[in-house]
Amino acid sequence: MEKDETALLEKQANQVIASKKLVYTSAGPFWFHAPTLDDRMISRSIYENRLKQNIEAGILESDDMLKEYREQGLWDDTKEKNLEALPALIEEMSERVDNESRNRVKRQKLEKWLVKLNTTYAELLYDRNTRLSNSAEYIAHDSASLYLLWSSVRQLNGDRLWPTFEDIESDQDIVFIEELISFYIGMMQDLPEAQIRAIARTSMWRIRWSAFKRSSIELFGRHSQNLSNDQFMLVHWSQVYDSVYESLERPPEEVVLDDKALDEWLLEQNEKYKREVGQRYHGKGVTKGNSKIDNASEVFKIVTGEFDTDGVWHEYTEEERWAKIERIRNLNSPLARKIKSNEEERLRDTPGQFIQEHELRKSRDHREAMGGKVTNKRR
Repeated sequence: MEKDETALLEKQANQVIASKKLVYTSAGPFWFHAPTLDDRMISRSIYENRLKQNIEAGILESDDMLKEYREQGLWDDTKEKNLEALPALIEEMSERVDNESRNRVKRQKLEKWLVKLNTTYAELLYDRNTRLSNSAEYIAHDSASLYLLWSSVRQLNGDRLWPTFEDIESDQDIVFIEELISFYIGMMQDLPEAQIRAIARTSMWRIRWSAFKRSSIELFGRHSQNLSNDQFMLVHWSQVYDSVYESLERPPEEVVLDDKALDEWLLEQNEKYKREVGQRYHGKGVTKGNSKIDNASEVFKIVTGEFDTDGVWHEYTEEERWAKIERIRNLNSPLARKIKSNEEERLRDTPGQFIQEHELRKSRDHREAMGGKVTNKRR
């Protein structure tokens, strides 16, 4: 890991651990603290009360305001649909950019499309939010956000910048408050998952995690209900890496450091576990002695219905029966599924023809893999 990257990870880790960030504003440096559960609950209460007051005062709600804008030709369903669809398209394009490492020209084209999608989305979102800025919900949201800002900002000595919430509400320095809101929004942006995972792998964090993992107070200086999203995610990935490092089939270090490769390894381990559990409860006995086909015997079960919790037999509908069949099929190992698929294809090609098992499964390994009888002597 490069020196600059290590320093950045340590800085980000410290901010996540401390639940606060030192920000330099036009009026000097201030601490920005992550909100507690109490802060979020009070903010939500303020939103609900202000929303009710706004509606009672005759201020239009967002849907009614958009309806008026549609009638005036200032907004339409196409813009609304694009606004809903663009986040998924941006995520998909981002993945395509990340996965395109061989063709430089193609990657550049994808990057241009990504910039265009982000720009279009930002413009639409700005247009919509600007038009709805005087709606009942948006005005209530501003009040709730102002409370979170008030509870977050501290002077370097720990005192609040405004002694009471009423003080910040009556403050006429709108430019300064908007500056602080901008910093607050930036602080509250969750770190990308890749950054959280990288922090969870650092030696500095692993040592701290090993020592204090049983107490959120010692780990973050906060009770568990007050943890930020980044802190929750850091705990989650630390637990994941614990399971990886402690696994009897621990992957090579280069796999652990590669998020995509590790995700595939975790998926394989999960599929392997589900197959073993499924075969233990639903499958035939497994024939030992051949490393290629161990744990590969066919899993089967009669699927017509089941007893409910009251002991009453419930007959499956056709849709339920096929859904159950598909789940049971997936309990088979990849080898068993492949053999079964080839056999089904052969049976489809010879409709009405009776084929005995030894003719359908001529390979000794295939018969053994599917749980069929085999002789000890090879011919």
